[in-house]
Amino acid sequence: MPNGDQLVVDDYTPAGGWRVRASVQKYNSGKDAWQALFSCTAKEGQSVPTKCAQDIPEGTLVRVHVWMYEGSNTKWDAYSATTHA
Repeated sequence: MPNGDQLVVDDYTPAGGWRVRASVQKYNSGKDAWQALFSCTAKEGQSVPTKCAQDIPEGTLVRVHVWMYEGSNTKWDAYSATTHA
Protein backbone atom coordinates (compact mmCIF):
# COMPACT_ATOMS: atom_id res chain seq x y z
CA MET A 1 0.00 0.00 0.00
CA PRO A 2 1.37 3.45 -0.76
CA ASN A 3 0.48 4.74 2.73
CA GLY A 4 1.81 1.70 4.60
CA ASP A 5 0.21 -1.48 5.85
CA GLN A 6 -1.64 -1.65 9.13
CA LEU A 7 -2.12 -4.40 11.69
CA VAL A 8 -5.09 -4.01 14.05
CA VAL A 9 -5.17 -6.07 17.28
CA ASP A 10 -8.08 -6.30 19.76
CA ASP A 11 -8.00 -7.69 23.30
CA TYR A 12 -11.39 -8.64 24.70
CA THR A 13 -9.95 -10.42 27.75
CA PRO A 14 -10.24 -8.87 31.24
CA ALA A 15 -7.41 -6.56 32.34
CA GLY A 16 -4.62 -8.14 34.38
CA GLY A 17 -4.70 -11.53 32.69
CA TRP A 18 -4.02 -12.96 29.29
CA ARG A 19 -2.78 -10.52 26.61
CA VAL A 20 -3.19 -10.60 22.82
CA ARG A 21 -0.27 -9.99 20.46
CA ALA A 22 0.12 -10.32 16.70
CA SER A 23 2.96 -10.06 14.22
CA VAL A 24 3.24 -9.71 10.48
CA GLN A 25 5.73 -12.19 9.08
CA LYS A 26 7.35 -12.38 5.66
CA TYR A 27 8.59 -15.46 3.92
CA ASN A 28 12.38 -15.63 3.50
CA SER A 29 12.95 -18.02 0.60
CA GLY A 30 16.73 -18.06 1.15
CA LYS A 31 16.23 -19.58 4.61
CA ASP A 32 12.93 -21.35 3.79
CA ALA A 33 11.49 -19.75 6.91
CA TRP A 34 9.10 -17.05 8.12
CA GLN A 35 10.49 -14.00 9.91
CA ALA A 36 8.66 -11.30 11.85
CA LEU A 37 8.60 -7.84 10.26
CA PHE A 38 6.83 -6.13 13.16
CA SER A 39 4.51 -6.97 16.02
CA CYS A 40 1.89 -5.24 18.09
CA THR A 41 0.31 -5.89 21.51
CA ALA A 42 -3.33 -4.98 22.05
CA LYS A 43 -4.21 -2.52 24.80
CA GLU A 44 -4.92 -4.62 27.86
CA GLY A 45 -8.53 -5.43 28.64
CA GLN A 46 -9.99 -2.97 26.18
CA SER A 47 -12.23 -3.50 23.22
CA VAL A 48 -10.59 -0.56 21.46
CA PRO A 49 -8.43 -1.66 18.50
CA THR A 50 -4.68 -1.13 18.74
CA LYS A 51 -3.31 -0.07 15.37
CA CYS A 52 0.28 -0.59 14.24
CA ALA A 53 1.43 0.78 10.89
CA GLN A 54 4.49 -0.39 9.00
CA ASP A 55 5.70 -0.16 5.41
CA ILE A 56 5.94 -3.50 3.65
CA PRO A 57 7.26 -3.64 0.07
CA GLU A 58 4.53 -4.38 -2.49
CA GLY A 59 4.39 -8.03 -3.49
CA THR A 60 5.98 -9.36 -0.27
CA LEU A 61 4.53 -12.74 0.74
CA VAL A 62 3.16 -12.28 4.27
CA ARG A 63 1.04 -13.92 6.96
CA VAL A 64 -0.18 -12.84 10.40
CA HIS A 65 0.64 -14.76 13.57
CA VAL A 66 -1.61 -14.02 16.55
CA TRP A 67 -1.30 -15.43 20.06
CA MET A 68 -2.64 -15.06 23.59
CA TYR A 69 -0.07 -15.04 26.38
CA GLU A 70 0.44 -14.42 30.07
CA GLY A 71 4.06 -13.98 31.07
CA SER A 72 5.97 -16.75 29.31
CA ASN A 73 2.89 -18.97 28.89
CA THR A 74 1.09 -19.15 25.55
CA LYS A 75 -2.56 -20.21 25.71
CA TRP A 76 -3.42 -20.11 22.03
CA ASP A 77 -1.90 -19.12 18.69
CA ALA A 78 -2.88 -19.20 15.03
CA TYR A 79 -1.66 -18.13 11.58
CA SER A 80 -3.58 -16.44 8.80
CA ALA A 81 -3.59 -17.57 5.22
CA THR A 82 -0.69 -16.19 3.19
CA THR A 83 -1.16 -13.20 0.95
CA HIS A 84 0.90 -10.56 -0.85
CA ALA A 85 1.26 -7.05 0.55
